[in-house]
Amino acid sequence: MFRIVVAGFVAAVLGSACDEDDGVSFKGANEGPPAGSPGDDTGAILQGQDGSCDRIVLDGTCRQYPGYGWTDTAVAEDCNNGVRTSGDCPLGDRVGSCDEDPTGAFATLRVFYVGVYYDDKEAPDLQTSCELNGGTWITGVPPQ
Repeated sequence: MFRIVVAGFVAAVLGSACDEDDGVSFKGANEGPPAGSPGDDTGAILQGQDGSCDRIVLDGTCRQYPGYGWTDTAVAEDCNNGVRTSGDCPLGDRVGSCDEDPTGAFATLRVFYVGVYYDDKEAPDLQTSCELNGGTWITGVPPQ
């Protein structure tokens, strides 16, 4: 009983001292970036899902799923009527790519292709849309 009272007293004193806003912040056990995400220094590797969803015929895009929150089921649902492949999106004829939610659990690389749906003249509009939605625009072929 004595240990519980003392532990509670110490926690109360330390907790109240930590509540003061002195401009210093500390990451708690459940705060900060997940292992392997940008900003994490543990050296862990992002898990994500290998492969891609080829929707070039359907809507002129292809998606890759590097985010650590993607599961096989979630990718299957997102891909919907696209074709799941084991490799990255094709390299040729890209208008550009949008790295959607680049640091989030569901980071996705959406690639736009020259063809029936898009052409190079639409790159500025695609870039604006990407950036307004929190993404990062990549002109041409992103580094692999």
